[in-house]
Amino acid sequence: MQELATDPVINFRTVGIALGLRCNYECAHCINHSGPSQRDSMDEADALRLIESISRESHNICFTGGESLLYKNKLLRCMSSAKDQGLTVSLVSNGFWATTQEAARETLTELKASGLTGICISMDSFHLPFGNPEHALYTATLCREMGLNHVIRVCAAATDAFADAFVNVDKHPGVNFQRVPVLRMGRASTLPIEHFKTKQEIPDQSCDTALAPIVLPNGKVQACCGPGVEFNDANPLNLGDWREESLDVILKRARTNPLIAALHNIGPVGIISLLNGVDGSTKPIRRAEYTGVCELCVDMCNNPRVVDSMASVFEQPNVKLKLIAGQAYQQCYTFLEQNQFLDLPEFKQEP
Repeated sequence: MQELATDPVINFRTVGIALGLRCNYECAHCINHSGPSQRDSMDEADALRLIESISRESHNICFTGGESLLYKNKLLRCMSSAKDQGLTVSLVSNGFWATTQEAARETLTELKASGLTGICISMDSFHLPFGNPEHALYTATLCREMGLNHVIRVCAAATDAFADAFVNVDKHPGVNFQRVPVLRMGRASTLPIEHFKTKQEIPDQSCDTALAPIVLPNGKVQACCGPGVEFNDANPLNLGDWREESLDVILKRARTNPLIAALHNIGPVGIISLLNGVDGSTKPIRRAEYTGVCELCVDMCNNPRVVDSMASVFEQPNVKLKLIAGQAYQQCYTFLEQNQFLDLPEFKQEP
């Protein structure tokens, strides 16, 4: 792997790659409309070339979709290539293949041999018509036995008896759960409002997903997975098209993108504050309620006037310095945390 660049520095947490958007499930909350009718898929030669580019701009790669294991042989070869190029390999899956413990162990063994280090298994009330929660649980247990990182991601509705009972670390010791609210985006935009936890206040949070761009089979490279289905053509979080220019060029350009740095460091509300200091009339349309910060971000970045104002503000020297300093702080803190330096006495604050 080449040395990572050190510009106003964005180091991607991971880069996602979707070999296809076809899925054998058709969940009512799916943010990118994955399902059996999706036909977009990536040629293996293209995928291998894109993986090589990713290895020059990130330490990590995540195979997502769709359901990647519907393309199992291609997936295994692509994972092996990623491993050979020094990438840490993870995978998102609905776990359909784990019909028995033996079947789960067999597939996990193949995945690990091909370079897998961690897996995110999707299981929630929206997956119940298609999958079995017990399969997700014993797959998680097998991951622990085999030295694979794991998490079961549970997208929970506002009132969700299944999630309340399922996400139980006392009942399922050693299983890692990630409970997240369902967003009113993608296929979920057609769900009744009762499914969502809503707030009238503008969501005030930064975005870690901005550091996880995704490479799609239709050529698009977008700054985050999921909400991209809501982007209009002029949205600046459409980073490029790998069919028209090198993915190396697209990712290098993204790593010095002040919008991505701002979303990560100060979030949409922080950006609105910067805009108010220049032109108080430049604001996204206010929604009656929000289910998450992604809605605010999409509204801002789909608005040409707001986009133009953001580009102007990001050119100001003092704003550039703030973004560079913020990104440097985030990366230093992440390094200290990952290497457990924050547990040392000299890093602990006095009571």
